[in-house]
Amino acid sequence: MIRWIVGEDPVTLYTTAHVSDPDIKALDDVDTVYIVMKFPSGVLAHIDISRYCSYGYDQTVQIYGDSGNLISANPLKTGLIKNGGLERDEIFFSFDSRYADAYKEELAHFVNLIKGKTSTCCIKPCDTLKATMLCCAAEESHRTGKHIVVANYFKEAFGAYIDDPIMNE
Repeated sequence: MIRWIVGEDPVTLYTTAHVSDPDIKALDDVDTVYIVMKFPSGVLAHIDISRYCSYGYDQTVQIYGDSGNLISANPLKTGLIKNGGLERDEIFFSFDSRYADAYKEELAHFVNLIKGKTSTCCIKPCDTLKATMLCCAAEESHRTGKHIVVANYFKEAFGAYIDDPIMNE
């Protein structure tokens, strides 16, 4: 999503992570991740990921700009502000409940593509490929403890695939 929001690919990224759960550690995996990216335009972005959130599936986006702050928060059905404070509904507990409407829209878009009702796909192959490749770069940064120069990593790890025209659509 960050590539779509910023409108460009990151130049560098760095990942730090930790594991608290022994069962996850036994799988050589982590449960808490922090990724920092720098983009050609100078935009800095960070992504926080945790397997644990005691109050539900928390996924928000905040964008700070010269003229203000854009926030996409967790959707809530109701909220009450009163003398004693703020009361809100609980947030969604899982990704499938959080994104049920989005999944329906994706499926409807796919069906419309197949039926010829629309000719423009919202997602290009390079979007999914580059997202996967960035995840691999983030994993490499975590494993090595080094900052990753994204273009160099892509060439080293994915070779000729980087030069495929599909990657530059």
